[in-house]
Amino acid sequence: MSKRDTILKSAETLIRREGSQQLTLDRVAERAQVSKGGLLYHFPSKEELVAGLVARTIEYFDRDLATAKAELPDRPGRNTLAFVLASLEGRWAQDAGLSPERLDVFASAIAAASTDMKLVEPMREAYARWQALLEHDGIDPITATIVRLAVDGLWFTEMFGFDDAICTGERRAQIMTRLKEMCTAEPQSTSKRKSRRGKA
Repeated sequence: MSKRDTILKSAETLIRREGSQQLTLDRVAERAQVSKGGLLYHFPSKEELVAGLVARTIEYFDRDLATAKAELPDRPGRNTLAFVLASLEGRWAQDAGLSPERLDVFASAIAAASTDMKLVEPMREAYARWQALLEHDGIDPITATIVRLAVDGLWFTEMFGFDDAICTGERRAQIMTRLKEMCTAEPQSTSKRKSRRGKA
């Protein structure tokens, strides 16, 4: 692991264990076992450290998304299904969505929101890019958006431990099956045309 990655990992661990209020350059340097000057070489300010956390979050998810997409056949709904898999069955979804890597994402979001909202802007831009992929995926864009929102909801439910009955076991498997089925749904206009022909 590079020194830069060690610093980011240490910052994430600090936030996760002690809260975002404890995110200071001195504390991160201590946990990463680097000098203050060594930390400042990579991240000259706390804001740049938080920006690094957010950027790594986006990078990790983009990597999971590309991996999932590469393993799927080229057909309508491919991007939407890849989003489901990357979010809920990818690197961050190990151990029922509670892997250390997945918690790093949570740490990044907390750090960004608690310091300066403009640092969240890259995440907003990334979500806009992911949403565009889903809306132009060959399936009904509203269905694709509903899938994304459901994925986000399950992701946060697992993250905060709101409902273990939903997030584990048979119920989670049923939800995953339904989401995957929705990713292969035909565009609404096509379905309506077929329905009209059937009535005729």
